[in-house]
Amino acid sequence: MDERAASIGGLGSRVGGTCAMLVGLLTAMAGITYLFLPEAQRLQVPGSELLPSFAEDGSVLRLELLELGLLGIFGLGAVAALSRQVAWDRGGWVQWASTIATVGFAVTAVGQFITLERLPRVASAFVAGDQATQDALAALWKSTLDPYGLFGFGGVGLWVLVISVLGLRQSQAPRALWLLGIAVGILYELVPLGQIAEVSGLIVFTGVAGGILAAVWYLWAGLVTVRGSR
Repeated sequence: MDERAASIGGLGSRVGGTCAMLVGLLTAMAGITYLFLPEAQRLQVPGSELLPSFAEDGSVLRLELLELGLLGIFGLGAVAALSRQVAWDRGGWVQWASTIATVGFAVTAVGQFITLERLPRVASAFVAGDQATQDALAALWKSTLDPYGLFGFGGVGLWVLVISVLGLRQSQAPRALWLLGIAVGILYELVPLGQIAEVSGLIVFTGVAGGILAAVWYLWAGLVTVRGSR
């Protein structure tokens, strides 16, 4: 690698590492914001309860959607840089997993911003509508592109798992970072299972544990990447 390519690669790693730290920060912020959501606006709440609650005051949920949308955007910047930490050529499993993660973060970003724009109008129409309108909206109000988290959690979790296992096998320091990444990847893979099976306990556990560990992992991985680019 010549000096110019090394300089460009270092700049890309710093940008990607910074994006990863922002993903960690936004993950933590989204988790804290969720705690302040009204009970009627949390996960698994039916539209017949959520929509009138949102129409009355949806400010906290708006903030949650904004944080998750930004998380998806910065996640796109983090994938390549963190993948290069374990494989400069990003070949084989790393290239495949990083492509899936890119799709996952893109789906997250687009889906959250669509919901952020659409939900206020749907909630207003629900409150103003007759019973037939409310029944229809309560059944069809969701605008997510990834209803079970197969891409946003399953795909991203697969990527975290792949690069963490590879980092561990290559004995790259810090070893604890990759062990933590394996835990995060496993927890992320459990999210779609909980959603599909509608197991509320599993959804809560993976959401809390996965959110905390993922925030730490992204912040740490981003810091390692930025420091390694200097």
